[in-house]
Amino acid sequence: RESMEEPQDEEWIELDGQDVEHETLHDYDFFVNRPETPTFIPNKEGEDKETQIEEGELFDYDLEVEPILQVLVGKTLEQSRIEVLEEHEQSLMNGHRREWEQLREAELMETQRMEAAYKRGQQEKERRNLQQKLRKEVRRSAHQKVVCRLLSKAYLASLKDRSLRLLQDHGFLRDPVESEIFADYLPWIYNETTTNCNQDIDSQEFLDKLVQLSIQVLSGEHRDAIEKEKERRKEVQRQEEERLRQLEIEKQRRREERARKREEARLAALKQRIIDELVNEGATREPLDGQDLTDIENHWSRDPVIAVLGGLFGQFVIALSHVDNNMSTDKIETLL
Repeated sequence: RESMEEPQDEEWIELDGQDVEHETLHDYDFFVNRPETPTFIPNKEGEDKETQIEEGELFDYDLEVEPILQVLVGKTLEQSRIEVLEEHEQSLMNGHRREWEQLREAELMETQRMEAAYKRGQQEKERRNLQQKLRKEVRRSAHQKVVCRLLSKAYLASLKDRSLRLLQDHGFLRDPVESEIFADYLPWIYNETTTNCNQDIDSQEFLDKLVQLSIQVLSGEHRDAIEKEKERRKEVQRQEEERLRQLEIEKQRRREERARKREEARLAALKQRIIDELVNEGATREPLDGQDLTDIENHWSRDPVIAVLGGLFGQFVIALSHVDNNMSTDKIETLL
């Protein structure tokens, strides 16, 4: 989308859309013009009637035309205001567009300047890189020349000695005595040495077998002795465990015997205490039904009483004792 400024000061030019005309002359036949067609008037039908209308009967022109004039004037003023606002908005847009174009031109000029500076920097960088590459190439070439010269001198300096050594290695410059030693003496020495070594190896293997057999015999005897010692120790440990178990059983029996005796002594003392405190201190009364009614705990009597209760009478006594323990005196009197 692109904003364009409309021309404000130029005059408007009317475009009629007519093409260029060329005038020519020609002759034509004479004809009489056709008369005009008369106006068609239909036949009158029906009856004509008239109505007399006085002034002010249908409408008041001033009153009726006022709303229409208000609408027309208001619409005209509104349209004029809209046009003025549009012109003002157009002038503001034109000013904003001019400022934007100026800013764009300035940014474009700055961008072009930065691009030119960047291109100059890249060109300078490429030129410096090329100079550095040429300098490195020259130094590398000079270094290669120096290294080649040094290697050539070192190689040629020892060429004579290496050539003689190479000839000696290939057997062209060999000493006769040395050849005889390598051909006859050294193989004999090698064979004799191999034979002696094999004999020593056989002797060593025999000794190893003998020692291994002795070790096996001794290890078997030692193993048997260890097994016997283990069995003896197990038997001693079993006997010791059995002795400890018997001692523990005896201790347990003694503890139980002492506990039984203590329990018997306690029961005897309790029995004697009952006899001394209850039986001997109590008074024998017969018959039982002639005595005062009392409970099992003997809360109502100061004298000790011994009695054996059972049946319905015992249940009655137990019920009364329960009532006495769980109910107050007022409740008992209320129930009675």
